[in-house]
Amino acid sequence: MLKLKIFLQYYYMYQNLLVLPNQPAEHFYGNKEYKITLNIKKNNLKQIFEKKASQMLFRLNEGNGKAVYMIGVEDNGVCKGIPFDELEKSLENLKKISSIIDSQIKNINFYKGSEGFIATIRLIKNLDNLFLI
Repeated sequence: MLKLKIFLQYYYMYQNLLVLPNQPAEHFYGNKEYKITLNIKKNNLKQIFEKKASQMLFRLNEGNGKAVYMIGVEDNGVCKGIPFDELEKSLENLKKISSIIDSQIKNINFYKGSEGFIATIRLIKNLDNLFLI
C-alpha cells in the first residue's frame, strides 16, 4: 500500500510539471552542462567526484561564477528524463561534488521529460580568489 501511495504522489507531481523542450546540443565551452544522470555506481567514487568537480569548476569559470546543470538531458539536448529516485540520488551527488569546490546550489527546478523527470540546477561560486592555470 505504501508503494502505491508513493507512486501516486510521483505520478501526480509528474502530471503537473511543465514539459522541458529539447535543448541545443551541449557545447564544449560555456556554463551549461547536461547529464543524463549523476547516479555513480563505481568503486572509485573519490576520483570520479574530483573529476566531476573539476568539470563543474570549468563550467563555473566559463559563466563567470554561474553554471547551469541539467540532469535528465542527453548531450545532444534531448530532454529524456529519468526516474525520480535516480534524480534524487543524482542531486545528492551533485551537492557532494559542488561542496568539493565550495560552490553553492542557488535553485533547483523540476520538469517533465519524454521518459521521466528532469532537474535544472543553478550553481554559483565566488571566483575572485581563484587562480586557473
